[in-house]
Amino acid sequence: MASVGTSPSGTKTPLGLPGATAATRYAGGTASGAPTTGTFAVGDIDIDQTGILWICTVAGTPGTWVDAGSAGNLVTSVFARTGAVVAASGDYTAAQVTNAADLSSAALQTFTGSIAVAAGKQFQGTASGAQTLYSCAIAGDTAPRLAIGSDGTLKFGPGNAGLDTTINRATATELDFSSILGTRGMKTVAITSGALSTISPSTGTALQVSTARDVFLVQACTFNPTAGASATCVVAISPDNSTFSTLVTVTIPAGITFDGTIPPISLQVPAAWWVKFTTTNATLGTGTWY
Repeated sequence: MASVGTSPSGTKTPLGLPGATAATRYAGGTASGAPTTGTFAVGDIDIDQTGILWICTVAGTPGTWVDAGSAGNLVTSVFARTGAVVAASGDYTAAQVTNAADLSSAALQTFTGSIAVAAGKQFQGTASGAQTLYSCAIAGDTAPRLAIGSDGTLKFGPGNAGLDTTINRATATELDFSSILGTRGMKTVAITSGALSTISPSTGTALQVSTARDVFLVQACTFNPTAGASATCVVAISPDNSTFSTLVTVTIPAGITFDGTIPPISLQVPAAWWVKFTTTNATLGTGTWY
């Protein structure tokens, strides 16, 4: 069966069957490589004597030729395996696979989609010492807005500066909100056992009752008014030991009838605040707090 036709000049031409009607010619052969002289048209074919098939893709003198098939272009093995090669574990590294997570890399890796955890599973991380296990930001941020530390610390920030707000675990069942509510005030730690703590203040001298928690203080004071002068105790507190605010002035009127009166003075003192008792004709005793 003929595969080519014969032109009037006697040269062999392609049959030009339907679907394959573009011009093509078997131009001949070369010793090695594509033709370097002569004028050729697109579709011309050259077979050199080393077994390489060349096809002209741009007409010209000598035109542009591409290697359409040679022994050097053939794939003889994949990952050192021959035959019907199938994928195997370890064929590629994460860096060679688009959007793959590299579990061996410590570098920052960005994922454009959501990360979901299957029902009943956990998002886990392990760190040595106090390190950040997880942090997140939103598009356009230059810094994290939330970070979770390996010590259980939660830290928050504005997204354009460092993390500036912290929630810590204080003790079992207790959270420390001091970073949010201030290091002075609004902080509690439960007292679960032991005798209550006491203070022994001096008149006119400020002191901190507790730096760890808010306290309720009951202060003893013995009032000794005279026949002509009352006895007083001025109670003031301050967050900075500089500016004091008077809460109350306890006054026992003049008269020896009230000499030796010991009315309890009760107040709440925020954590790390300062309290000051200033007495006249009165003596401070022991204060007990809880």
